[in-house]
Amino acid sequence: MLKSDILLKINRELTLGESARQQGNEGMARVCARRAAGLAAQAFLAQRGVNIRKLNGLDALKVFSQNSDFPAAIRQSAEALIMRVTPEHQLPIDVDLLQEARNFIQELDCWMEDQID
Repeated sequence: MLKSDILLKINRELTLGESARQQGNEGMARVCARRAAGLAAQAFLAQRGVNIRKLNGLDALKVFSQNSDFPAAIRQSAEALIMRVTPEHQLPIDVDLLQEARNFIQELDCWMEDQID
């Protein structure tokens, strides 16, 4: 389960992302979505004893996207979140990264709880 201080930071990023989207700044919305999911990924890895001092949020998401030990839903959301934009600053597929961040965080939180049992 994610700690309250991390959840506060995550929710702040998601709120900033929604605000950016409402102002027509989809690029900043994507950045905020990635930061929110990256915070959750780092927190989980830290709880598992992984030294995250040199692991930024994007690198933490890559761990989730590439490790078959994690459920498919977590891996797929992580893959979408680390996807690079095109030279035109667009994602190569139609995906809402704010929603993917929420999916990733929710799935990860549920999976973490199941691992404790």
